[in-house]
Amino acid sequence: MKTIIRIPALLLALVLIAAAMLACGTPQKPAETTDTNTESETEKQSAGSETQPGSETETDTETDPGAGHAEEPVSLHFDFDTFHIGTYVMGPHTKENVDDMKKAGIDYIIDGGFSEELLDYIDSKGMGVFLTGAVPGWWGDGGQNAGQLQYSQANSLENYAAAAGAVADHPAIWAIDVGDEPSALDLEYYGQICKTVFDSTGGKYFAYLNLYPGYASTTETSKEEYSQLGVATFREYIEEFVRCVDVPYVCFDHYFYGGYTSNDPANCAQFYCDLRDVADICRENGRHFMIVLQVNTNDTNLNNHMADFNLRFQAYMSMAYGADQICWACWSPGWWYNNVLDESGQKTQQYDILKKVNKELHSVGKVLQNYTNTGTSLVGFKEGSRAYEHIAETTTEGRPTPMDTIVESVSSGRFSNVTCEDGFSMAVGTMVSKADNGSEALMIADATDAYGLHNAYDVSFAVSGEGTVTAYCGNKKTVLTKSSDGLYHYSLEACQGVLITVN
Repeated sequence: MKTIIRIPALLLALVLIAAAMLACGTPQKPAETTDTNTESETEKQSAGSETQPGSETETDTETDPGAGHAEEPVSLHFDFDTFHIGTYVMGPHTKENVDDMKKAGIDYIIDGGFSEELLDYIDSKGMGVFLTGAVPGWWGDGGQNAGQLQYSQANSLENYAAAAGAVADHPAIWAIDVGDEPSALDLEYYGQICKTVFDSTGGKYFAYLNLYPGYASTTETSKEEYSQLGVATFREYIEEFVRCVDVPYVCFDHYFYGGYTSNDPANCAQFYCDLRDVADICRENGRHFMIVLQVNTNDTNLNNHMADFNLRFQAYMSMAYGADQICWACWSPGWWYNNVLDESGQKTQQYDILKKVNKELHSVGKVLQNYTNTGTSLVGFKEGSRAYEHIAETTTEGRPTPMDTIVESVSSGRFSNVTCEDGFSMAVGTMVSKADNGSEALMIADATDAYGLHNAYDVSFAVSGEGTVTAYCGNKKTVLTKSSDGLYHYSLEACQGVLITVN
């Protein structure tokens, strides 16, 4: 959920429809008050990880032997089996800004108002756009719009068909944005909208629709007049989306740190619950897992900005639960503050932070994209620890917590007894190769303390049979060797993630 400061301009050059039709665009989001979470920023975490004794480390990540899987893309211009990093709200529509985005590891931009010349330049950089403003928009807001979409004359299927059909065929256009945070009461109609957009473009573009996070109000927990989700639980909301909307993904936003002004353990628990629910449903239905995370904060204090470890925690935890597409809000002021660019289009401190973290994510994601998540468990989380405190309660009384996913160790396939040093905690995602070649992997994310830094700790595990065990962390690729205790060991740093493969 978010507060819009300004809405991206309507696409004029590519959409050849009447202005009256476009006037129905996404309802402007008024200022709102949101719960904020975090404490004062601590010292930034270093990007690397310790090299294990007897291990071989390289700085360049190579394609993993698990590679080889390839499916037909869902549309002509986008391949979900490639790990992508996107961002909302471009800001200055200039080639210089595109260059900066490319250097910062951005693959796609969710925005509108692009000239054909700029689209050509974006395509030349291997980047793309999720086009906003091309078709009628919709936003669920505080729940007052729930169930009203199908009754809006501006949002008729005829209008979507005409608008989508008028979008030019351009390789830089990867998707068409059709709305944001709809209620479950509008998802059946959204299923018709998404099909109409896809069909009206001749299958060139899929419809992009982002969903509410789990801390949105529900029919059971809301004490207000409106329910945002329109159903009793977040899981029901995601299940309804999958039932009604035939697209190859589930995408939702979750702004874990909010204003970064306090430590809110309950929001941690909600994050884990949201990730678990979406991961379960994506696995059950063969959907890709997209998530929108925060690089900005809802705090006007420019000193309360996201640090690199904050970004790592969000991204690697999502990847441990199977997320294979990451998006950051926001590049330029669209909602909230401390964006990557300020209102004058100048880089803030967030630029170098995002650039650094995205480089690490791409290195890991290049290998991660060859695997499918099969399950995620929480290891550690001893009662009395910070990690345990973080998941004991959710943001709303009565909502489930992820406590039932705590285990002493993880065993799956060739990996067994995956555990960590006492006093620390982690999320462990198990994965198998998409190429069905016997390669397996673990995506491990530190979960000890999402709000502060701590010492590195030992992660250990056993591997059955012969094979090469490789750890991908940040920009480093490390071949691990078995220790005298018969186990493999890796030193995991605070808020860091590591992908471990066995081939």
